[in-house]
Formats: sequence, C-alpha cells, structure tokens
Amino acid sequence: MDVHVIKRGGEIYVMGSCNGLSAAFIYCEFMKAAFKGLKAELMAAKPIDPSILPREVRELSEKWRFNRLNKREVKLLKNMRIAMYKEG
Repeated sequence: MDVHVIKRGGEIYVMGSCNGLSAAFIYCEFMKAAFKGLKAELMAAKPIDPSILPREVRELSEKWRFNRLNKREVKLLKNMRIAMYKEG
C-alpha cells in the first residue's frame, strides 16, 4: 500500500496511489472522519507537466530548495491561481 500522511497547519492530508487497497484505506479514513463530525473531503489529483507552471512559480520553487522565501515571495505565491492545463 502506497499511502502518505502530511500535516500542514490544522489540516491533515492523506494521499495514496490509484490501486484498490490505497483507495479503500483512504475512503475508510474519510468515513471515520465524517462520522466524527470532522470536515472531510475526497479529492483526486493528477500529474501535471511542470512547463505549465508560471515562470515565477518555477523560479521561486528553485530558490526555495536552498533558501527560505521572504514575505513578499510567500504572499505572491499565495495569491497566484494556477490552471492545471495548457492554455492556447
């Protein structure tokens, strides 16, 4: 089973591969959370081509690998919306 759990702030993300066992585990955890009255959502994600990311996102990501981002850079990224498809 290929499942990853990540906690960011007050949210917990459970991600897994598309095989049946991973999907069943994630759905089971989703049902447990919903039964407890927690806000739970099921979402699907797909791989993206990095070339569709705006230049600013790619450049700041490269910087972030080695250095912290400053407040201006963080604000810029937080306010940027990205379409996950190629336009044109």
